[in-house]
Amino acid sequence: MTLEGVLEGLSIEGHNECFWFQHNRGEKGRFPGKSAEGWVPVEEQTYKVGDKTYRNTYAKAIMASNADDGVVFFIDRRSAVSGAAGAWGVKTAPVDQLPELRQMSELAWGMWRHVHPSGASLGNIKYIIVNQVVNAETQGLIAEALNVGGNPVAALPKWPGMTWDIESPQGAALLGAGSANGIPIGYFLSQHKAQLGGNKYVYQAQIYVESEGGFPYMVYRVKDAPKEAQKGSDGGEGTKMGKRVKVKL
Repeated sequence: MTLEGVLEGLSIEGHNECFWFQHNRGEKGRFPGKSAEGWVPVEEQTYKVGDKTYRNTYAKAIMASNADDGVVFFIDRRSAVSGAAGAWGVKTAPVDQLPELRQMSELAWGMWRHVHPSGASLGNIKYIIVNQVVNAETQGLIAEALNVGGNPVAALPKWPGMTWDIESPQGAALLGAGSANGIPIGYFLSQHKAQLGGNKYVYQAQIYVESEGGFPYMVYRVKDAPKEAQKGSDGGEGTKMGKRVKVKL
């Protein structure tokens, strides 16, 4: 089933707004190592913030928001760390040379806030959909989830795929500390509790493929945290999660 069909299956019909962030000057050379007359290769592009000069990292993020139906889409990304490593020809880019605004969770929040110009209904978030997972770490977690409990699943099925509660070993693996997609989602929800109207948490994780052997799609389902978790030790502010679970994988 195509993504359009999946959206219909989730009753998502509202207007989707797409956003493309890229950390380089596109009009003066988009690709590392490729220069032409009047163009500056990405690895040579610089900019200033205050008195400090930074190099462009070639990072990018492609996302979309649907304010009507409460959906955030993570479509494609290249982190500042990996983009800089490739563009600058280094193994590890020094953190102090990277832009301060570089986390996927903050880019996603800026987009989500943009599609709610009045600030109302920011808490209307129901789904976070990750398009075609290609990073090895998350694919490894998916393989782990498919093999929990001694009943391995040979191949990930098409839509509706497989869905697990987040308290389950499979669900926890897909949102856990090793998940390149789960981590920014956790920060997106936990760092903006006041604006979202309280603690939100992922309660289910769903994975499927569009076609046999294709890259996985992930659907994280979001709702309000239980009432007892709405005011934690941080008073409902800051970065502490509204709901935590411990599972043995």
